[in-house]
Amino acid sequence: MDDFQHELPAAEGDLDLIIAVGDHCEKLFGKSDVVYHEENSDFVRIDVHRFGPDPVSGLVTFVTSGMAEKPMNVPARVQNAESFRYTELILQMPAELEEEYGKPGKWPFMMLRNLARMPHQVETWLWAGHTVGDHPAVPFPGSHLSVAVLYPSFLLPPESWSFTMDDGRFITLLTLGFLTDEERAYSKAHYQEGFFDEMERRGREIEEFLIFDPDRPSLFSSGKAKPKWKFWGR
Repeated sequence: MDDFQHELPAAEGDLDLIIAVGDHCEKLFGKSDVVYHEENSDFVRIDVHRFGPDPVSGLVTFVTSGMAEKPMNVPARVQNAESFRYTELILQMPAELEEEYGKPGKWPFMMLRNLARMPHQVETWLWAGHTVGDHPAVPFPGSHLSVAVLYPSFLLPPESWSFTMDDGRFITLLTLGFLTDEERAYSKAHYQEGFFDEMERRGREIEEFLIFDPDRPSLFSSGKAKPKWKFWGR
C-alpha cells in the first residue's frame, strides 16, 4: 500500500502527543533511540518511535505517534464510543528482520504509517479485529501474508494497554499483525475471538501472530507448525 498523496496543507504534528507516547512506551521498551519523523504528511503527521532491540526477547518495537492527534469517527452504535476514539499502533519484529522489513519505505513500516493515517483520511475508525487488505488479496513482497489486522496488545502488561494524556485523550495501543487471505476469511466469519479459539485448538502460540514474521506458517497449515523465532528468549 503506497503512502497516501493529497493536495492538502501539511500536518504539523502534535508535540504533546509525541512526548506522551514516548514517555509511556519508554517504561515498557526502554529508551527510544530513534524517532522517524514524517516530513510530508496530510491529515495527521505519523511519526514512528523505535525501541530496542530488547535484551531478553531480541525484539525491535515500533510505535506510532500521530494517529491520536484527532479523534476517529467511531459509529454512534458502539457502546462507550468515547473510549475508542484514540489509538496508536505497535509493530514488533525480531532484530534480525529489521534491515529488510523495519525501515521507512519497507512494506510493514509503510503499512504501519498508512493504517495510522487511514481513519482520518476516510473518516472511519480502526480497532482490534479489523482487517485491511485488497480483494482479491495480493501477497506482500517476500511473504505469503496479504492482509493487515489489528490485535489487542496481548504481549504487554494489561495495565499498559492504554494511557490518558493531560488533555483527557484516552489512548489505546493496538498491535499490527498480518494474515493470509484464508485466515482473514475465517476471522471475518468467526470474529477475532473465534480466530483465537481456533489458534488455541491447533496448539499455536499467540506470539506467532503478534510478532512480525513474513514466513509465519498459516494457522491452517497441516500439522503443528513450529515458529521460526524463539520469542521472549524461550
